[in-house]
Amino acid sequence: MAAVSLPIGVFDSGVGGLTVLGELRRRLPDQDFLYVADTARVPYGRKPPEMVRRFAAGIAGFLLSQGACALVVACNTASSVALDLLGNLSVPVWGVIGPGVEAARRGPISGTVGIIGTQRTIESGAYQRRLDQLGRSVWARPTPLLVHLVEEGLADSPEADLLLSWYLRDRPSLSSLILGCTHYPALRPALIRVLGPEVQLIDSAQVVAEQVARGQLPGGGRGLVQHYVTGDVGAYRHTASVFGGVQGEVSALSLAELAAFELATDSEGSALHRSGHETADEVALQPQEDDERDDHGDESARGEQVPVVPVDTQQAEDTLR
Repeated sequence: MAAVSLPIGVFDSGVGGLTVLGELRRRLPDQDFLYVADTARVPYGRKPPEMVRRFAAGIAGFLLSQGACALVVACNTASSVALDLLGNLSVPVWGVIGPGVEAARRGPISGTVGIIGTQRTIESGAYQRRLDQLGRSVWARPTPLLVHLVEEGLADSPEADLLLSWYLRDRPSLSSLILGCTHYPALRPALIRVLGPEVQLIDSAQVVAEQVARGQLPGGGRGLVQHYVTGDVGAYRHTASVFGGVQGEVSALSLAELAAFELATDSEGSALHRSGHETADEVALQPQEDDERDDHGDESARGEQVPVVPVDTQQAEDTLR
């Protein structure tokens, strides 16, 4: 009897998660994948945590209904506010925050670690607290306009250099910089021009793929990918060209279909959350402090808060005009 093919489910608010999917496929070439791009509700980075948790619950429920044997949350914002909820489902779940910190731990052992990401990711403190536990000096900056820059195909452009220079203008001396959004690997050339080659750029995708590959999942298949898109399919194909294009079939996914899963998954996840189960991402980064999360899934600060440097988004937009 032929082995049953069980796909791994991957999701993001848009096309940025394709960077994680690409690394997963390189590591697991025979594995089948399902990828959900929630482009109808992108970006997640400025939305309330409870809304993002609801979105993540619905997508997770849909992927499980399609037979996913594991989930990869290829979105920093969703990883920062919803991983506790999803980690209580019946399959292994990986986010991108823990692997990003692990990648930073493997890097330079001294110096300040910088973090750039969406407003919600930086405000959640998910990266900062874990790095603080490792005794690292941290500087964090929300950089919300970079996602739009990348999706417009301007990642390697004078406009990218200008915006990055503005966002990073008052940075301390950095030994490394965590790219805390899955869109940001596309900005590597511009970041090297702005920061210099001596600053290590850290992308969590490789470590995520390493951890999933070690998971010994009952997957398998023929290396196929099925994409589900909540927004316009043609626009998704066009924007995905920034990350090398789309390989596999693409199907439309209605928000109405996801809405039914949001309620069911959130109810199940909330109940399981009280049982204290851990995500694969959390197990890989023991010790964790799950008991210090508040009722909304955000972790409260332990000890001294690492300051987040605010950004005037309107001023940044004016700078680019």
